[in-house]
Amino acid sequence: KSGLKITLVAMALSNITGSVPFHVNRAEHRKGQTFFRGALGSAQDGLGGASALERHKHETVVVPVGQLHDVITEPISYLKVDAQGFDFRVLLGARRLLATGRVGVLATELAPRLVPGGVAEAVEGIAFLDRVGYTCYGCEMRHSLPANREASS
Repeated sequence: KSGLKITLVAMALSNITGSVPFHVNRAEHRKGQTFFRGALGSAQDGLGGASALERHKHETVVVPVGQLHDVITEPISYLKVDAQGFDFRVLLGARRLLATGRVGVLATELAPRLVPGGVAEAVEGIAFLDRVGYTCYGCEMRHSLPANREASS
């Protein structure tokens, strides 16, 4: 036994609660292979507009959405957020979790070309992480390293 405690929760994460449209790519792989339930799946699946999928076969389903600080109640040592451009919104929904130091190491991506608000939203994401006590390592690099929680002095 690994001792890992893993809980799966069937919901999207953002900075809001309720239900939202989720756009799913249903295009087949060029070689006829499929990834999940007969569909390719893709980096374009998500809460954003379906515009990225317009040239592909896709469908929209309504899914529950919640905030991470309402889902995780215990301290965790490592959190990875990879929400295809919506990372900052997931992090905003984790504000209380992050600000209270319940996440030891955070790995996320705030790529200006992926976030809906572009460069301004990515910069605000980095400023937000700083405000809640995290340092961005390698922000001057093209591929950043995970952000560690600053030790209290």
